[in-house]
Amino acid sequence: MKKKNTLLKFIVGATVTVGLIHIANRAVNYLATKGGRLSSVKGKFFHWRNGDFFYQVTGSGKPLVLLHDITVSSSAYEWKKVVRELSAGHTVYVVDLPGCGRSAKDAITYIGFYYVQFIQAFLRDIVREKADIIAAGRSASIAVSTTSFDNGLIDQLILVTPQKIEPLADLRPLSSTLLCRILRIPIIGTLIYHVLAGRRMIDKTLSEEKFYNPFDVDDTVLDSYVEAAHLGNDKGRFLLASLIGGYMAVDISLALRRCRQRITLINGAKRADFKEVVGQYRDVNTDIRDHAIEKACLLPHFEQPDLFVNAVNQILMDNDAEASEEIFAE
Repeated sequence: MKKKNTLLKFIVGATVTVGLIHIANRAVNYLATKGGRLSSVKGKFFHWRNGDFFYQVTGSGKPLVLLHDITVSSSAYEWKKVVRELSAGHTVYVVDLPGCGRSAKDAITYIGFYYVQFIQAFLRDIVREKADIIAAGRSASIAVSTTSFDNGLIDQLILVTPQKIEPLADLRPLSSTLLCRILRIPIIGTLIYHVLAGRRMIDKTLSEEKFYNPFDVDDTVLDSYVEAAHLGNDKGRFLLASLIGGYMAVDISLALRRCRQRITLINGAKRADFKEVVGQYRDVNTDIRDHAIEKACLLPHFEQPDLFVNAVNQILMDNDAEASEEIFAE
């Protein structure tokens, strides 16, 4: 009888605990998204496979596609300060990539090739013209990989603060594998996600790693990044699980070596390892050029938008001029 009572108490206690965690999860999600800084922005949706993916189009001229970094708190918001100026001479497309922002967040394992397929489909079905691409952070390696499957849809590439070129690891740490699996578990995984992608952690990442000036991370910026992480009922945890598990790793060495598109790197001059990164890329492809923007770290397009826009316009203009000269010479 005592064993039955003990078991009953355990079941009741466990049920109450899980119920309280679920309520807490819902409360956190509501507080993170109630401001509606992203969800209130008008845009269009591209239906691909089983989901709808948010994008915006502005301006006129040669297509220019902007791809944000791939983290759970990333979205097209990071291009907010440069879209208007760039659209003065281009048809600018900004998109929330799969698993990010206002786009579909499927309960899947995200891999690099999934994003390659998405970019191919977006260029083919939405842009429908040869386009220049500016890709930031992790999406830079995705953009380079996409050139291996290019069907004449990509012209120039500008890679903003790309990651280091690293070979794929054969084995992942056991801790990463376990955390990856736990994040996929309902309720408990969501609770852990709220810790790893909570307001405090996002603020710390932005202030200490991504921004040169931490005082630029005001409430508006922080609210937007936090909302991006928690839209979609916190299903961003599946992307986080994939990142932690190493499934998003892409070795771009071969694609970079074979790439026929003109490539330019743009880094924040305050990025600690930017010279090392530039050296890595040039060791693989000697034709790569680079540009550094002062008083910026990993988000030069957000921290120094005027300098960034001037640099982009000059890079695209110079490359187009060189391409025309080569065609004329032939």
